[in-house]
Amino acid sequence: MVPTEAPTGTTPVYLNNVSAHFNGSEIVLSQVADAIVYSADGRICYEGRTGRIAATAMNKGIYVVKMTDADGNISRSKIRL
Repeated sequence: MVPTEAPTGTTPVYLNNVSAHFNGSEIVLSQVADAIVYSADGRICYEGRTGRIAATAMNKGIYVVKMTDADGNISRSKIRL
């Protein structure tokens, strides 16, 4: 995690605690998290707690992965299959 620049005397804010990428057959999260995968039309394609999501049953296209880490921080990644 890389902190954003913060003025002296303030606490840095960490963004994107969890990230995701597509490795050709799976959507891989940077850590185990609660994940929801949405298709471009807003349909939920996957929902669960995992670190890897099989993408073999998903059509090619754009997906949004919403991830919530153990501390409740929410991150989103856009994935192209």
